Amino acid sequence: MTSALERFQALTKAAQERASVADAIGRHESAPGVPDPDAQDGSSETDLKLRKEIEQARADLAVRIEQTRCAVKTELEGLRGQARTEVEQMRDEAKAEVEQLRGEVTTAIERGHSTP
Repeated sequence: MTSALERFQALTKAAQERASVADAIGRHESAPGVPDPDAQDGSSETDLKLRKEIEQARADLAVRIEQTRCAVKTELEGLRGQARTEVEQMRDEAKAEVEQLRGEVTTAIERGHSTP
């Protein structure tokens, strides 16, 4: 269970990181006085490197999010399977116990009727 929780937390953290990167990009693109690299004819090498790094960070983050999502899904499926197995075992044990009690009650009733 801890593993699923840790993976869920990692997924949440990755989503927060992605949102932070997207927010930073949005601030950069909409900031007044900051030139749009696409609008400039001679974009500087630094701008191009920064854009490349941002795109790489987005791609890496998307991969990490998907990996974490898949890991959490797999873990949850395993936990569901374990829970189903445990529920079935408990159901079988309860049925057996009910049958045993039913037999004991029937025996007690029969003894009560046969004794004057």
